[in-house]
Amino acid sequence: MQVETRTANRTAILAVLLTGQFMANIDTAVANVAGPSIRADLHASAGAVGLVVSGYVVAFAVLLITGARLGSSLGYRTTFLLGLQVFTAASLACGLAPEVVSLTVARFVQGAGAALMVPQVLSGIQLHFHGQDRLKALGYFSVALSGGAVAGQFLGGVLIGADLFGSGWRPIFLVNVPIGVALMLAARRILPADQTTGRDPVDLLGVLTLSATVLLVIVPLLLGSERGWPAWSCSSTANAVQPHAAVAHSSLVRCSATRLSEPVCSLTAARRAPTSLCSSSSRSTSRTVSTRALRTPASPWSSGLPPSAWPGPYFRDSVGRCG
Repeated sequence: MQVETRTANRTAILAVLLTGQFMANIDTAVANVAGPSIRADLHASAGAVGLVVSGYVVAFAVLLITGARLGSSLGYRTTFLLGLQVFTAASLACGLAPEVVSLTVARFVQGAGAALMVPQVLSGIQLHFHGQDRLKALGYFSVALSGGAVAGQFLGGVLIGADLFGSGWRPIFLVNVPIGVALMLAARRILPADQTTGRDPVDLLGVLTLSATVLLVIVPLLLGSERGWPAWSCSSTANAVQPHAAVAHSSLVRCSATRLSEPVCSLTAARRAPTSLCSSSSRSTSRTVSTRALRTPASPWSSGLPPSAWPGPYFRDSVGRCG
């Protein structure tokens, strides 16, 4: 009877899951459009606005593996609802932020909510769809991925241009609140109850180590340039990217690695190089991006990275100033 119920409701299940995916992808792109408006309204620096834009993506990328682990431990429905609640609350905080610091923090929290929610989309598809139906569901999933990125650029421009009630950029975040509330009600009603067989421990210490490492690179690169590369920016970046920093990381990772069969951060990798701290697919991505970035080619196209993500000027400038 459980299978029949799931089969009968699978279209609604897919609609709920893909709406969550679509919302998360929209907010990946929407802040890019709002950057100039946010900078003018909050009197923020270019680096601070850069943190607002990138904070969401950084939190999302760092916590994505943990979100998947939580889904396996707590159940995909529970974790999806938890991520959606965090995402919606953070969207409200973004829309009401009085200054750039609170907006940045809210964006990091929003990215964390998306990292909890997004892995459950594929989990739900795997659980409720089989054979050709699963292939069709994955096709719609791809549409949600690409469509969300495009819609974020378009809707961001429309909402900012409309300047509803003189609110400027704020509706690009506030629009998530009613949609998020409606989606929560629908998810509670439509998504089947979780059936978990056991709880895997979550590597919180590994997550904290990885998060600190990423922040030690991102924050100095965004804020150091406009402040003349002060000592704290140079030392932070050096501690994150130099091989000897892995020794400091390994003491934090050791406790985690001895308790968990699959820690977020590998102790063996931490001994070799900090760019190899991430496990699974994030490790290979980190290694590829770091290697290409440190070569600092003449153009973003020759680096193999998109122009918006090309770090060459930052690295050249930071090496010259900090050297």
